[in-house]
Amino acid sequence: MNTLYYGNGECSVTGECRAIEIQFRGAIEITDKTGVNFIINLKNNKIIIYPMGTGLLTELFEYVGQFIVTSAKSVDNNADFVSVFVKQQNDFVEKITTNLDDMDLLTNNMVASNINESQIAKSVLQDSEKPNQIMANEYLNKPKETEGVRVSTPQTLSGSSSSSGSSGSSY
Repeated sequence: MNTLYYGNGECSVTGECRAIEIQFRGAIEITDKTGVNFIINLKNNKIIIYPMGTGLLTELFEYVGQFIVTSAKSVDNNADFVSVFVKQQNDFVEKITTNLDDMDLLTNNMVASNINESQIAKSVLQDSEKPNQIMANEYLNKPKETEGVRVSTPQTLSGSSSSSGSSGSSY
């Protein structure tokens, strides 16, 4: 089992995690913290991080904005799906499960929201200098070529132009 930790502007994973898909609510600005062998895609409130080489995921990214994970899936070295336990690490007072005397954080310094630093209007991925990430972004953002493609409509095989449609078959 893998564990996804998020909160206070950071997101990481523990366990044998080779690739991960994270669905979330909110809007964030992501700064990639994965190694050079990994690519991050961000679209429609879904983050997909996958390898272009070897290695396991640990530190994923830093973020600014509102980030609430709704679900996560991961894959291990054997390409098997592995369940993901999601653990939010914001310092909410209502999440304290110990004695007040055991706390090492002043209650005045506790963050009381899912928003880190500021509100973001639309989720974005910061530009990366990693060659694999640059290649992936260029490929995914490349416009689809439609020049020279002809679209034809199905025609009646019998050649009849009858309006009843009962004498011909179409494909």
